[in-house]
Amino acid sequence: IGYLQVPGFDPGTASQVLAAVTDLEKTATLRGLILDLGGGGGSPLEVTQLLGAFEHGTAYEYDCTVTGQCTADYPDASTPLLHLPLAVLVSRDCVSACDEFSGAVKDLHLGTLIGARTAGIVAGHPTGWVLDDGSVLGLPATHHLGADHELINGIGVAPDYYIPVTALDLATDRDPDIAKALAVLKA
Repeated sequence: IGYLQVPGFDPGTASQVLAAVTDLEKTATLRGLILDLGGGGGSPLEVTQLLGAFEHGTAYEYDCTVTGQCTADYPDASTPLLHLPLAVLVSRDCVSACDEFSGAVKDLHLGTLIGARTAGIVAGHPTGWVLDDGSVLGLPATHHLGADHELINGIGVAPDYYIPVTALDLATDRDPDIAKALAVLKA
């Protein structure tokens, strides 16, 4: 079982994750993959590319106007599929692009979410509005909906297995999320 920490979805993250999987496959036959999402936000393009390693052709999110017109976003079909069972570790620190990725994994049944509900801080893509004094106010012109047309902003994504970290876990250096991921992936 491969284990990768993904601290955020900054530019280049998806390529780094896919390269790390390729490196792991050089030394072992992978039977599953654990992605430990550290919670940072980042670029929707990274989410699109990384999701492309698990799904092609199904919308994973929608950007919708106040009038209800929605534009679908799809995983990157040029990214080769990994064909690996997936477990994703999430927490309340998971925001923005992390919320998007987690919601897609859950809605599209790409893997199992383990940990705590994500933060639910994912709005639409911001647009700059120039004010009379020359300053710019960034507001989203659209709002984000998940693959099942559900609102994630302000709510978050619930894990399939809620496993809060306890004081005993911290004191004894145990990670029940990883243990559950290994059990789910039958390591």
